[in-house]
Amino acid sequence: MRNKISILSILFVFMFMSVFHPKVDASLAKGQVTSLTVGTPLTAGKAISISSAAKSPNQALYKFHAQDKKSGTWAVIKDYSSISSTTWTPKTEGSYRVVVHVRDSKSNASYDSYTYKDVVVNSGISKAKVSAMTVGNPLVIGNSTMVKATASSHNQPLYKYLLGNRTTNEWTVLKDYSTSSSYSWVPQKEGTFRVVVHVKDSKSTASYDSYDYRDVKVSSAYTAFAKSLNVKKMAYVGYKETISGSAESTSHALYKFFLNNRDTGEWITLQEYASNSKLSYTPPKPGNYRIVMHVKDEMSKKDYDHYRFEDITIKNLSKAEVDPLQTTENLFLNPANVITAKAKSDNTALYKFIVKHPDQTWETLQEFSPNGKITWKPSKLGDYRVVVHVKDSYSKNTYDNYTFKDVEVKEHPTSDYQEFKTDRAFYYTNQTTKITHVAKSSITGQFKTVVKDQATGVETVLQNYDSKTQINWTPSKKGTYLIKVYAKDQYSPKAYDDYYEKVLTVSEAPKAKLTTFAMNATAFYSDKTYPVTAAASSSNGALYKFTVRDETTGKWTILSDYSMISTYNWVPKYKGKYRMVVHVKDRYSNAAYDDYKFKDVTVTKITKVVIDAGHGGSDPGAIGSNKTHEADLTLDISQRVVKMLNEQTDFVGLTTRETDKYVTLSDRVAFANSQNADMFMSIHYNSSTSKDAHGTETYIYYNSDPTFGKIIHKHLIAATGLRDRGLKESNFYVIKNTKMPAALVEIAFVSNPAEEKLANTTAFKDKVSRALADALIEYAYLR
Repeated sequence: MRNKISILSILFVFMFMSVFHPKVDASLAKGQVTSLTVGTPLTAGKAISISSAAKSPNQALYKFHAQDKKSGTWAVIKDYSSISSTTWTPKTEGSYRVVVHVRDSKSNASYDSYTYKDVVVNSGISKAKVSAMTVGNPLVIGNSTMVKATASSHNQPLYKYLLGNRTTNEWTVLKDYSTSSSYSWVPQKEGTFRVVVHVKDSKSTASYDSYDYRDVKVSSAYTAFAKSLNVKKMAYVGYKETISGSAESTSHALYKFFLNNRDTGEWITLQEYASNSKLSYTPPKPGNYRIVMHVKDEMSKKDYDHYRFEDITIKNLSKAEVDPLQTTENLFLNPANVITAKAKSDNTALYKFIVKHPDQTWETLQEFSPNGKITWKPSKLGDYRVVVHVKDSYSKNTYDNYTFKDVEVKEHPTSDYQEFKTDRAFYYTNQTTKITHVAKSSITGQFKTVVKDQATGVETVLQNYDSKTQINWTPSKKGTYLIKVYAKDQYSPKAYDDYYEKVLTVSEAPKAKLTTFAMNATAFYSDKTYPVTAAASSSNGALYKFTVRDETTGKWTILSDYSMISTYNWVPKYKGKYRMVVHVKDRYSNAAYDDYKFKDVTVTKITKVVIDAGHGGSDPGAIGSNKTHEADLTLDISQRVVKMLNEQTDFVGLTTRETDKYVTLSDRVAFANSQNADMFMSIHYNSSTSKDAHGTETYIYYNSDPTFGKIIHKHLIAATGLRDRGLKESNFYVIKNTKMPAALVEIAFVSNPAEEKLANTTAFKDKVSRALADALIEYAYLR
């Protein structure tokens, strides 16, 4: 019975697993690589171990590859198997990529996952390394010199020597690879060369493992070159000087030194040829001299190979001159006293300070030194003599000159308060008063300033013993105040050396009252000057500030900041509404202002128009059959238009010519541009070879405002009543080069008899002029 139950249980479990755990599709089983290891050392021709690990639902399969990264070729090391390791023997050195592909034994994919490692395989042969190289000296054509190198290698190092001509870039093998590490080289040409050694291991297949080189210069003969000569430009009779030089030489440089008196021509040999490049000499007498250095190679047969010289001056040494000693007016036991001496000398002045005590004993404060300023702290009171000896740094004298000063040493410094000053005659609440102290002090004066409110007895310390001679005081309320000043020297042991007091009365600050504010105009136009005036009353005098607000932008502009000047000339630049404001305050007031007034004004823009009367003078323009000159008609029309514009309060009309004279095109343009005109109109009459040609036309430049041309042409056509020949574009000089809206009008044809007759009538001229003026006014109001 028990066995039957067990069998039934097993069957039940099997059925349960069959229902709830269906079989896994083999195509979905994947292997996952977890590691790849490549053994070391990595040497060409030797087996290298490779191993991998992977996880897989069934059995993991492994495939190993290697890629030569230089050539890009791939090789299968071992195809798929369940073995997770293999060996690989690379044939050559280089960089490789080792790859493992992994897949499940039931996977249909070429691989499920992979990983790789990049490795470098070496040749296994040790490389030679050059550690030293020398090229012997001197290098002269035909003379043998030894070239040596030292190298280290696993086996036997081999040496190869090459020679490169740095000028021609020609290379020569001096000696091919051998075990000899030296070579005897005999240069055949002068010039600059590069001597190179290549080294490699005896088993190396490389052209070389390492190299070194030396750049050398081969001379045609033994020679020397003087590089430098160092001497002092000024020397003194009887005082030893040093000469030094340097030279380059093929083998070894020799030096010879001379002293040449440039005044007498005398030559003195200071040193015959020797290896020594430095020597001392003693200048014999004053004068102008030349120090000469000859150099030559020790193998040279010449008198000298090269030379250098320096011109110098030799003079008698002057004695140092000293100015009077400088000390503080009084000397004290404390603090240390400063003593200063100043001397003139050919070279560096040296100073020695000594002092004679009240008991007639002497003390050296400083031995000879370039320091001309010392501090001295005497030990007791009394009369002293301070002496300074001076001499030139070259001088052999005990001293060249001296000076002294008799001084009295007192116990301590003091301060004498002399004057109390302020920057105002009246004192007001909340206004700052500048207080100035004047005192005479032994060393450094210090001050303590206290203000006592006489009503309350409260004292305020404004400064507590410092060296400031100016301080500020701003009383917050009216009343009577006692100013107390204590003065002392910084080094005084007393609480104070001197005392001063002054009573000041503080009252409420007066205010300015604005009585008058005027602008003296009822209408305002741009670019015109308008005086703004104000008047105010104040105890101490009034200050005025003028500002204006552009009501369009809201921007405030300070025209004139606070000053005693009560007028300002205002020149508005743009049309619009403005608020002109004047602020006033008492000259001693700290307030932003005491009083103010304002006026609101409207600025109208003045429109400036240049009317160009075409032609003129030697250029009559077109001539009609009845001898009508175009230049006369254009001048007449331009004068009429200018007159009509100037009758307007907000227009200014100008013309390029007022008489029958010739004006160049460039002058017409320059005039309009210099006037900063707002509009430009050139007046012309047309002409044709055909007497039948007729009508009116208007021209503007290609990129001009077309609205300007349209308005002018509209009014002109209505006025002439002639054929409308249209608004056209052109590059006429005067409309191309002016910097404002510009147009050129051809009113009628003087070559047409009927239009010529019409153009000469007063009614036609008035009508055309009115039309052109109205057109300009219309455009101005559109802007």
